[in-house]
Amino acid sequence: MPHPASAKLRFGPYPTPRYKYRERVLDEARGQVRIVGTSDGRIAWPIGVRRGSRAVVLYSSLVSAVRRETAIAVRYWWGVSAFLIKKWRRALRVNPENEGRIARRREFGLCKAGMKRVKAMLRAAQLPATHAKIAATKRGKPRSLHVAQMLRKLQLGKRHSAATRRKMSRSHKLQWKRSPIAERRWQPWEDVIVPKLSPSAAAKMTRRTLRAVMSRRSVLKVPSSRPRGASARRELGRAGHARR
Repeated sequence: MPHPASAKLRFGPYPTPRYKYRERVLDEARGQVRIVGTSDGRIAWPIGVRRGSRAVVLYSSLVSAVRRETAIAVRYWWGVSAFLIKKWRRALRVNPENEGRIARRREFGLCKAGMKRVKAMLRAAQLPATHAKIAATKRGKPRSLHVAQMLRKLQLGKRHSAATRRKMSRSHKLQWKRSPIAERRWQPWEDVIVPKLSPSAAAKMTRRTLRAVMSRRSVLKVPSSRPRGASARRELGRAGHARR
């Protein structure tokens, strides 16, 4: 059973309701039950039976205790199991982080033992090994929208340090790394060949893609050999008359 110090009731008292044997009451978890006895817990409570199953009746002030108090406190004072409390909370749709659990954490953080443990946790959080472990768990996972917006608001108007910029540049280069062929710079002899040869011949000689050669011809402002506009229409018209 839990220790009495950790089983404090913070939102009581919870008096035992008045009842009669064989009386039918509504159990919030099981429905209509018939009272057949009394529990031997620190807070005496009626026991109800339904289809041969006997258990403490979840009604009256016990409902408020299950909603607000910690599970340890309910176990200690009513003498029930952790499984039954879990079943009650599921029936009542109680959040595990209820008022009692939050209050217990606050009280523990303010006591001497709690302050000592908090200081030890803060010291451990500053260790490089702890930072590496946290980074490993978050690496490769996208940040949620509210976290990204908060970080953007904090960094807005601030200039990154030189070390941070180098790190960001290295990360971007690794993320957007291209193929070795695409990273080759254009050599002077290639710039001489590209305007003179056809795009397919230049691509074959320079061992580049046809798209790369066409893009380089555009950079070098090499006029296209294909007829365009009115001259193209005249060429097409001449070709049509010749076929006739």
